[in-house]
Amino acid sequence: MKPNLKLILFILLLTRMGYVNAQQFVGLYNVSFPANPSVPAYTAGPAAIKKADGTNPNSGALSVSASFSDQQYGLLPNGLTGFGDLGLMFGISNNNSNKVPTPASVGVQLANVGSPVNSYYSALTNLIGTGMNTFNNYAFNMFASAEGLSGQPTNGRYYFGKVTFSFSRPVINPILHVTGLGGFLSINEPPFPTLPFAVDLELDEPGFQISKLSGTARTQLNVTTKTIFNSFDYLQDYIIDGRTPEGGNFAGTGSFLITGINVTTVTFKVYLRGMTQNQVWTSNANYQNAVYNGDRFNMSWTLPTQPESTLPATGVNLKAVLNGTDVVLTWKTVSEINSKEFEIERSADGVNYTRIASKNAAGNSFSEISYSFTDAAMAKPVYFYRLKLVDNDRSYTYSNVAVVRKSGSSKEIKTFPNPMAAQLNIEFNKAKGSYVISMFNQAGQEVRTIRAFIDNDVQYVNISRGTLTAGTYAVRITNIITGEVSAQKVIIQ
Repeated sequence: MKPNLKLILFILLLTRMGYVNAQQFVGLYNVSFPANPSVPAYTAGPAAIKKADGTNPNSGALSVSASFSDQQYGLLPNGLTGFGDLGLMFGISNNNSNKVPTPASVGVQLANVGSPVNSYYSALTNLIGTGMNTFNNYAFNMFASAEGLSGQPTNGRYYFGKVTFSFSRPVINPILHVTGLGGFLSINEPPFPTLPFAVDLELDEPGFQISKLSGTARTQLNVTTKTIFNSFDYLQDYIIDGRTPEGGNFAGTGSFLITGINVTTVTFKVYLRGMTQNQVWTSNANYQNAVYNGDRFNMSWTLPTQPESTLPATGVNLKAVLNGTDVVLTWKTVSEINSKEFEIERSADGVNYTRIASKNAAGNSFSEISYSFTDAAMAKPVYFYRLKLVDNDRSYTYSNVAVVRKSGSSKEIKTFPNPMAAQLNIEFNKAKGSYVISMFNQAGQEVRTIRAFIDNDVQYVNISRGTLTAGTYAVRITNIITGEVSAQKVIIQ
């Protein structure tokens, strides 16, 4: 993965209490793949990353391509068996009756290999074991040919090359889905060899981490070497239980989170590993039955819906509170890359803004950083604040607007704007305490609940509209300690 030197600001949408919206996700489907190239193929795609219905909720087109490199086997002019076949290929399958690679599609259903079930996969980190459909979700169809290992020890592990996935623009925390790591060779003539084997995938990206989200019992991840592998046990699983590593819960199938921002490429080293000794990798001159052997597996991706660029486009959740006559502004970032500064702008009318200060940004950071600024001695009845988020190349975007009013002489809680469109603001004026804020629709159903702790003279709580439909709602604000209740009617346009 190659970081793109742009500012990324993942914002903690933190108030003293909040809620999480379900995320949409995008992935590979039948509509994603272009027409099949001639096979064997060594590049595939680009495949469009969309929703299942073919629509694109992303801001801008997004696709992924795949390619093999650093091939170690089949480098002679005619390849491994005279068909131009190399060790790693797209669109090839085994052949159990002839030493010829069998052509197949480059884009296939997850269900095409390994007999997977939906629960082996996780579409997102908050959809563990759900969100995927083995017949609707598609993948790159891949093959590691064992033909180049003829005569090699069958309990060895052999490096075949690399597979690289290239996204058309930087993405955030992509999720990899692997299906069908594991194959089995059986030749029905003396000495009746049987060999379980499997592809290992080692993440070749030192700057990023990988974690397992879900998968079969045999699907394992070595977190030290960042290697996905099938832990099939030859003695227990095959000799005793009579299983093979080709399908179901005995295949290497599952979902893995690649933790990274500005991800443009993801590369894995590919190995083929035999699981017992004194067998054969494929048929040879000693056998009448000819086979073309290897491990066929597939790899796919899902992601949360992605912004079009990695500029600071999602906005910071800027908060403003009145402390005496001073306005205290606070915001947080989770990660920053090549960030320059935050310009703090203020307006008395909400239209015309003036820069009043700036704060240096971290530049590059992968940990949470808190920022604050105090605007002393509030002179106007109301102030509007926003941040201009500036990258080192001078690209920029703006945060949300935070509003502060001068403290009144009496306790007051009010909501604005009303009617609202995207966000409701609740102003607590001289009303310190702990509150439960509930929203009810016209049927009396509670549709939103948050908790807030107010410890400033003037403090604001923001409620996003989210998926709420247009209509009239009741907002009930209850002081947990005193039991006092304030109720107001709000219209969502």
